[in-house]
Amino acid sequence: MHLFAGFLLLFYTIGGTNNQQKPPGETGDKEGKIAKGKVLYETFACHSCHGKKGEIEGDFSNLNLRYTESELKAYIQNPRLYDNKQMPVYEGVINETDLNDLILYLYHLGEGLSD
Repeated sequence: MHLFAGFLLLFYTIGGTNNQQKPPGETGDKEGKIAKGKVLYETFACHSCHGKKGEIEGDFSNLNLRYTESELKAYIQNPRLYDNKQMPVYEGVINETDLNDLILYLYHLGEGLSD
């Protein structure tokens, strides 16, 4: 028992898990979530149709002013419901947290295009 207590004391004295770097998007900050959204945008090959900055297919400018987060979620999860036959269906492919980060990144791209 004393050995375990000693381990816990040492663990918390050196900082435990609080000093470990978290991956982008897990820090809770907006910039981290945007960074994770960018990784997801590239991982799911969104850039192959939409361009690196959302400048090719679709209009990403002022996206946050034109579509709510709920509307974008529904569209990304099942674009077939909106008569889009080219875009893949992501329902069941991308989890809720990742989808939120992706949408935050899309909003970020749209802000850059509206300048």
